Amino acid sequence: LLLLLLLWLLSSSSSWCIDHHNMDRSSLLWATRTLKSTGCMPIIEGWENLPKEHGGTMEDDGKPLMIVANHASWMDVPVIRQITKRCKFLAKKDLGLVPILGPSLRWGDHPLVDRSDKRSTVKSFRQGVDWLKKGVSLVTFPEGTRSVDGRFSSAEALKGGAFKMAIYSGARVVPVSIAGTYDIMPKSALLPLRPSDGRIRLKIHAPIETHKGMSEEELAAETHKTISSGLPPSQQPLP
Repeated sequence: LLLLLLLWLLSSSSSWCIDHHNMDRSSLLWATRTLKSTGCMPIIEGWENLPKEHGGTMEDDGKPLMIVANHASWMDVPVIRQITKRCKFLAKKDLGLVPILGPSLRWGDHPLVDRSDKRSTVKSFRQGVDWLKKGVSLVTFPEGTRSVDGRFSSAEALKGGAFKMAIYSGARVVPVSIAGTYDIMPKSALLPLRPSDGRIRLKIHAPIETHKGMSEEELAAETHKTISSGLPPSQQPLP
């Protein structure tokens, strides 16, 4: 908490840190230490589809990304943090209550959505679009909550806000498939059940270009199809 407070003070007082990146560093440190201490570091493929700014090998062109992944476990958060070096999470307001992660999200000015409150939804949409227009990438789990059985939801069940933001701002969508986290820590578990031993895998797919003529449903369907292609049979959406 002292570290978080120090980073918050630095991000608040430093004119060069306009995106509160000091706070984001604290959540990345938390995520990496969590995975290493539990033996759950993921195997990652597809670095060629991610800009160098996020640790990938693709040349940076300054265009922001909307990184979209399936959500089967609490472990998905620290796992996807390994490919998002400088970003904001578009997340449920409840995550703001999680120790260490919560303060870094709130103080880092991440868009936190309370879907029961229309004003909150509008505010988070504007906040997300503002970040994208500033060139800051966003990360989201469009299912809205963790899967109860590890399977990916249907395309129709995905929340449309992230896709609307991407189209409105012209951001690319980067689909990400996360496999194996449900087996290590299902929704019913409070802690990881075992080390992953290489079972957690993350696949970064090629970016999807967006344009004004594209509908949210069209973009959601294409993203859903791509994410599904990188999941094992046990995590495939049911017909």
